[in-house]
Amino acid sequence: MWVDRGLYDIRVTADGYATATASLDGSLGDATAGTIWMDLNPGTVAGTVYRCDGQPFSGGTVTATEAGGATSVGETSSTGTYSLSLSAGTYTLQYSGTGLVKTTSDTVVVGAGGTIEGLDVTISCTGLFGTVTSSSTGAGIEGALVVPYSGGDTKWAIAFDGILTDAYGFYQFADIPDDTYVVKTSASGYGTEFYENVTYTADSDADSATKIEIGRAHV
Repeated sequence: MWVDRGLYDIRVTADGYATATASLDGSLGDATAGTIWMDLNPGTVAGTVYRCDGQPFSGGTVTATEAGGATSVGETSSTGTYSLSLSAGTYTLQYSGTGLVKTTSDTVVVGAGGTIEGLDVTISCTGLFGTVTSSSTGAGIEGALVVPYSGGDTKWAIAFDGILTDAYGFYQFADIPDDTYVVKTSASGYGTEFYENVTYTADSDADSATKIEIGRAHV
């Protein structure tokens, strides 16, 4: 391409590639040649991470690892959603977070400028966990105090530090020794309930969920 002498900014576009720019000095009048490198448009993968009780998991980590070893890391939102911008390539996705078992998804192939949505996953929980619900409505009770006692007898057992249930009534003791427990629950406006003979072993996480219903306290 022949042009008048001068300084030029060159802009190059192509389908599937990010726009590239370069500067050309043609002020001397000599023929000038050069190479302009273009990058493929990034693709997007998106989905939602759910924890074992079916509720969205916020603050979790999503790691995309390319076949060559490069990684990209994102975090789940308050509603469990995530979105990663990735260069074209083949990736595996890993999901992790406090109290969750790390799980690897199916391999995904990301095309230049493409979008892959609906990569949802439900991750198994670890430790002693469950949900405190209202016996009258079945709804989860937020702010219920959950205290496990080891040894199966609240008269002599040592209680672990209690925790409060979240907005869905969910509780979790992620790091707890193998034992048989009595789980005590109480909440403002509700009675106090005991769930006995809750046996936990580290190799039975999938079966350790405990649903506890508590009724309204009599006034």
